Amino acid sequence: MSGNDPQPTLDPDSGLVHALSNCASALSRMASVMEADFAKRYPEKPGARDATVSYIPTREEQLREDQGHTGEPSLAEWTSLGRREQAFLRRPDAAENRSRAESAPDPALPGQTRD
Repeated sequence: MSGNDPQPTLDPDSGLVHALSNCASALSRMASVMEADFAKRYPEKPGARDATVSYIPTREEQLREDQGHTGEPSLAEWTSLGRREQAFLRRPDAAENRSRAESAPDPALPGQTRD
């Protein structure tokens, strides 16, 4: 064979063309079956989730919770005066301001007079 020989051409009706076509379609179907099998055996991993920290209460904590003590502040603690308010009320001029405010008429209520 020399380098200037023309390329051999295949007749579309020849048996070799049909055989190669059948092989190509069979390989294509095999690839799709193998792809489905791979997807079933090795599914894509889900994304990372946030960590869930769980805490199991002790028997003593469970007993306190059952009795109504949840560790949350009570209504009395929410409505009590804090350190700043108590310090303000202890100031000498605070008592004078409070008594003046209590004796002043409420501007929202018409008809009140000052004593």
